[in-house]
Amino acid sequence: MPSKIYVETSVISYLTSRPGRDVIVLAQQEISRQWWAERERHGQCFISDYVLLEIQRGDSLAAQNRRQFVQGLSVLSGSTKIEQLAQELLQRSALPSAA
Repeated sequence: MPSKIYVETSVISYLTSRPGRDVIVLAQQEISRQWWAERERHGQCFISDYVLLEIQRGDSLAAQNRRQFVQGLSVLSGSTKIEQLAQELLQRSALPSAA
């Protein structure tokens, strides 16, 4: 049975953004690109409707580019369990409340 992989917004951002000036960001972009090129080998990728909303924000050309990357991926609908998990992850992490 193939693995199911949830692709979150930062992965899409790394794939579509201009090369970073920071060496760490640049490395994360390259790792993301390499993984994306082989993603079908790793399993079936999914995004959520929340990811769709997030990637549509900002510059319209950049948003269009991000949407192109996720075409063909299965989209998971939001649910109460997803909301609960998101809240728990935010509480346990160092992410800002706006994340």
